[in-house]
Amino acid sequence: QGTNLGRHNPRAIFGAAALLIAVGLIPSALQLVVQYGLKMTSAPVMYALVGFSLLYSVLVMAPMLGGFLRVIDAGENGRETHATAIFDVFKSGQGAGRMIVLAVLLFLIASVVFGLIVGVFGPGIVGWYGELVGICQIGALTGTGPKLAMPAPPDGFGTVVVLGVLFGLFVQGAYAISFGQVSLTQRSVGGALADGFMGALKNLLPLLVLLLI
Repeated sequence: QGTNLGRHNPRAIFGAAALLIAVGLIPSALQLVVQYGLKMTSAPVMYALVGFSLLYSVLVMAPMLGGFLRVIDAGENGRETHATAIFDVFKSGQGAGRMIVLAVLLFLIASVVFGLIVGVFGPGIVGWYGELVGICQIGALTGTGPKLAMPAPPDGFGTVVVLGVLFGLFVQGAYAISFGQVSLTQRSVGGALADGFMGALKNLLPLLVLLLI
């Protein structure tokens, strides 16, 4: 059915998809302007850009995704809608706050679990990544990036990558279910999270097949 998405109202759904992509590219466009236009590549600036992107993904993109799901739902069920209805989610009483809370909770849960995976199986990865970032910054400033020697990955790197990918897939499944519930129904954030994790657990085998494909 996914391949037929938009058959009832293609202008609304594909228009909303284009708006979602355009809004999602704003942090990348800002980074290009700051790094290559203004030549600002210091560590504080990079951290600020990362922080902005993170806040933007939670405060703007999470509700935008919910608005997009509502446009799809309206189109699939024959209700009148239009592309710019994706922004209606930001109006008062339209549930943007619940979507943001769900996104923050899932981010915190994922961060804790990823932190445990790194701490147990690859504690040297944090220092290695910091060294790698420093080398990349030096290369960007001096133009000698390709000539600089990259540090070898630390012990446990492969294990962390595999476990991270598997857990990330599980979180994506939980996010799809729980966020869909919060966006399209009045399900509570806690109830949606519980349903999301249970649903992802029940569908773990199909998710693994999807990963292999």
